[in-house]
Amino acid sequence: MADVEDLEVSTRSSVLDELVKRSLADIAEEVSRLRQNNAQLEQHKQQLTIEKEHIEECLYETKSEVALLRKERDALKRTSLYFMVKTELPHEILLAIFRAIRAPRYQLDPSVTACQGSNSAWLAELRVRKALISVCKGWSGAARELFYEDIVLRRMGQIIALADMLAANRSAQRNLAVLVKSIRLDTCIVLGPCADAARDALSSILSLCVALRTVEYHTAEGFPTAPALHPGDAARGFNPSWFVDDGLEAFQLAFRERVSMLTVLDLAMPLSHKQVAHLHGLLSTASCLETLKLGPVQHVPGEGDHLDSLPALHLPKLEELYIPITDDRFIAYVSTTWAMPGLRRLTTLGNKSSIPHALLAAHGTRLVYLNLYPKWPNSIHPDKKDVQRVLELCPVVEHLVLCIP
Repeated sequence: MADVEDLEVSTRSSVLDELVKRSLADIAEEVSRLRQNNAQLEQHKQQLTIEKEHIEECLYETKSEVALLRKERDALKRTSLYFMVKTELPHEILLAIFRAIRAPRYQLDPSVTACQGSNSAWLAELRVRKALISVCKGWSGAARELFYEDIVLRRMGQIIALADMLAANRSAQRNLAVLVKSIRLDTCIVLGPCADAARDALSSILSLCVALRTVEYHTAEGFPTAPALHPGDAARGFNPSWFVDDGLEAFQLAFRERVSMLTVLDLAMPLSHKQVAHLHGLLSTASCLETLKLGPVQHVPGEGDHLDSLPALHLPKLEELYIPITDDRFIAYVSTTWAMPGLRRLTTLGNKSSIPHALLAAHGTRLVYLNLYPKWPNSIHPDKKDVQRVLELCPVVEHLVLCIP
């Protein structure tokens, strides 16, 4: 403390000594200069004070604006989350919407004869299903399921291509085979040299598509229907009868496994009694079948009676049946061997003018829809007694179709 006081006394003495040596005019001039500097500093201080106050006002306004922007940001986030929940619909809802926009199945005929040109209803609907996959990422999953659940094969090469694609996409994240619910082969001619490859590919498809519920097979007119062609005709095309031939063990094993879970089976192909007998064994496992459609049945001379002594066939869930009535032995077999307690709709097929009374007597008691097709020839009209007999055999029928000329 003493040292500080001594320093102050020494400094004061040095200042006094300096002033004593200077003239009064010099001192007065310096004092005037100091006063001017002081006035300038005071003025500068006032300007800085004004600027400070302005900056503080701007800062206050900025803070208020920032606070308002933060509130708006939070509100926008909440609004975005609200609309995000509403627009990102669940997969099941999207799939239901996509299925609802499809035309009824009866309006979408994929057959080659019905699809004349590129403007058919089926081709237009197919293009829409393909386009839905590319709309956005949120739609792709449901749209892809919609596209693959219903497949139509109209060329032999499509069978092999589909088998390769399903085999290549079997990972847990993207197993396309489990999406396939329906497969239809329509006028799909197989060339003789490629028959083995096409059959193996179709067998692979049946093995992979564990969720398959509908199988439809429509043959092409003008081509033979057989399991294979004779060596001399190997270069020709044919309609394969692999679905009902017992000599193809690997194919039949895969098809039998799928038949057990099918709800719709449509075999619009000519059938022999031997093939019907084989089909009998397949249908014995079809406990889920709801709709069955069969092509014309004819007896092959020298083939023997394969429909004799077959065990009873029970189809507990069958509701709709399309059946040919041109072969009397086949109708007798269906009338005596098949049990269809849930049958509600029956359509008869074939160029025969008589009414299948035996069939109606066996399975007509629960029918609500009966279509006796085709029409009678112009010279023949159904007798009133025949119609009355139909009504007696089908007491609860609500819709009766008779094609009378």
